[in-house]
Amino acid sequence: MNELASNASLGGIGALMIAAGFILPPAGLMGLALVLMALKRLAALYGEEGIYKNMLRGLIIVVAGIVFGIVVLFFIVVNVQYRVPSPSLGDILIIIGIPAVIWLASAIVANVHYRRALILLSAKSGNKTFETAGSLMLAGAVLAFVVVGLLLIPIAWLLAAMAFFSIKDQR
Repeated sequence: MNELASNASLGGIGALMIAAGFILPPAGLMGLALVLMALKRLAALYGEEGIYKNMLRGLIIVVAGIVFGIVVLFFIVVNVQYRVPSPSLGDILIIIGIPAVIWLASAIVANVHYRRALILLSAKSGNKTFETAGSLMLAGAVLAFVVVGLLLIPIAWLLAAMAFFSIKDQR
């Protein structure tokens, strides 16, 4: 198996694991590591570092957004707990709403970078399915506040897996 095919397979397996991670989160984390390794190697093979750098930048943004949202959630809960003995509906909406907006915003910005990475990979590999998967990921992040968006993201990763498995050596 040549280097391109082995890295494409690694990316495909990783993308499948990310899709499975929506049911079993540890699989998603392992899949993310595999996809990042594959993209690093594919970026080197194709001579386009933007493939890896955009995906990594998106990952850093989403992790920072999750951490920041958790910190904000903690401070809001502590503040509300000391301020009122029994929180009102408005307090509960604030407790849930502000971190959710932070998480949603970071997911959208991260998926913009994921899409950029997949567009570059699409251009270098000649496989337009990567571009479609990236667009579907971004649409899923934008629509994440409704159930449809949360369904689009794993579907997009399944599409990305199909794209990885169908990479052909066109260099």
